[in-house]
Amino acid sequence: MTLVAPLNLVATTASNLTPAQVTITWQATTGADHYEVQRTTNVNAGYTSINANVVGTSLTDTTVTSNPVTAYLYRVRAVDTNGNVSPYSNFDLATAISFTDDTLQTNATLVKAAHVMELRRAVDAVRAVTANLGPAAWGPDLVQYSTTIQATHINDLRNNLDPARSALGLPACNYTDVGLTALRASYIKKEHIEQLRNCLK
Repeated sequence: MTLVAPLNLVATTASNLTPAQVTITWQATTGADHYEVQRTTNVNAGYTSINANVVGTSLTDTTVTSNPVTAYLYRVRAVDTNGNVSPYSNFDLATAISFTDDTLQTNATLVKAAHVMELRRAVDAVRAVTANLGPAAWGPDLVQYSTTIQATHINDLRNNLDPARSALGLPACNYTDVGLTALRASYIKKEHIEQLRNCLK
């Protein structure tokens, strides 16, 4: 029997943990005895195996680096009892970071400088995976209780994340209040932060 590639691989960061962890899940492949999970931090550097004998259809990667914040691409392949391997699954992105106020509450959680600064570091980590995009030109650091979080900060994050996801062949993010004009007409919402986080983790 020829093994088919595992389907629907999803990598998700547990950003409520310190240090962060990444959980990788996929659908079972008929005829598979076990699975090999691989990851890379640079598309031009090739993938390395982090576990070549996974029994089941999930793995939690506790060896990720969150200081500095690092983004990873994951993929998996099936292996049968004779050592034959399947093609690789799709790949997915996860960024190792623990977010301040991991769960944001409407009308309760204040938008903080830390939220934006963490997102900047995470976006730069994703840009590094592409091997072609360097760190973004963010401008001055934001300082809590001193810098006012503005629409331009959210727009800059989107405009620097989107090209990186596109270069990796990942789906575009869905945003509330698209464009600087719409953002300026709106309060900074928890959705603006959450949507960026979800596209990173």
